[in-house]
Amino acid sequence: MKSDPQPNEYLYVMILLLLLLMGFLPPGDHAFYVSVIEVRHIDQVPSATITVKVFSDDLQTALRQARGDVDPALANLCLTEADAIRSYFAEHLQVKINDQLLSLTHTSCGFEGDAHQIQFTAGCPEQWSHLEIHADYFMEVYPTQMQMVHINEHGENYTLRLSKSRPLKQVTFR
Repeated sequence: MKSDPQPNEYLYVMILLLLLLMGFLPPGDHAFYVSVIEVRHIDQVPSATITVKVFSDDLQTALRQARGDVDPALANLCLTEADAIRSYFAEHLQVKINDQLLSLTHTSCGFEGDAHQIQFTAGCPEQWSHLEIHADYFMEVYPTQMQMVHINEHGENYTLRLSKSRPLKQVTFR
């Protein structure tokens, strides 16, 4: 007898379909304001990796609103706007593990297709009991912006959805 899919499986399928759909939209024109945040931690290791995947034009628009003048070439944002990207996400992305605010270190930025991938690392407790994430980036520009958060902690996967009305959520680990 086949068991029903778990709620997380439905969410993963929906996210996959959404990401596939986004790949077929013309550059600079999309109907969804969504990003993906991946938080990864290996048990007994005192560090975490946080990867943010965003539409490039949304990143450019948010930086322009925050700073005024931004490089018009999307492919160059990682190089020409690295300090602005660090500063922007320092203000709009906070992660706490076991009530300890992580100090995010920007480690890489890449551009592919119509998206940017921005990666951070942070020292953190080796054992996680709970995580709190606040991610309100782009919400000052796009009120319907959503952040899909995928957390992999010691091989277990958790998914959260953040929005302008709920930019902060918590998860307790088993």
